[in-house]
Amino acid sequence: MLDRLLCTPVPPPPPDVEADEPPAAELGMCKVDQYAAHRSQQRCAGCHQAMDGIGFGLERYDRAGRYRETEEGRPECAISGQGELPDLGPFSGPAELSDLLVGADLLDQCLVAHLFEHAMGRPAEPAESALLARHEASYVDSGRRFDALVLALVQDESFAHGRAPHPSMEQP
Repeated sequence: MLDRLLCTPVPPPPPDVEADEPPAAELGMCKVDQYAAHRSQQRCAGCHQAMDGIGFGLERYDRAGRYRETEEGRPECAISGQGELPDLGPFSGPAELSDLLVGADLLDQCLVAHLFEHAMGRPAEPAESALLARHEASYVDSGRRFDALVLALVQDESFAHGRAPHPSMEQP
């Protein structure tokens, strides 16, 4: 979510950390307590400070999108559903998260950057920040019409004279 919606990439975990494994469960600890203990570890704190606030704000919905109020098989572990985005504030659930993101005007810039990257086959370069800012302003002025943004991007001179894709964008 940080990378796709806010263009804020999460740094990779240390090489000796298995990021796909949740923190080891302490006997009798609820998930929120396990993650709090995990966040207190110096090498894990940076990433988890950024991610856990979003995750816990959406925790009342399981992987299949089913609503729940307790951890599966652990009725003693209530799920508050309270989350927080650094610098933006608290939220509970997807509707409040979307209100928070839209109200902060953070999505437009990231949308334009991702669409530019897709259209050009490479990430924008620092020298192109003014171009992206113009496209973002035009997109907002159009009433946030996606079709207008796509047309503006493909009609731009930079699209017609694009360079080869960045190696990270090439298909294997």
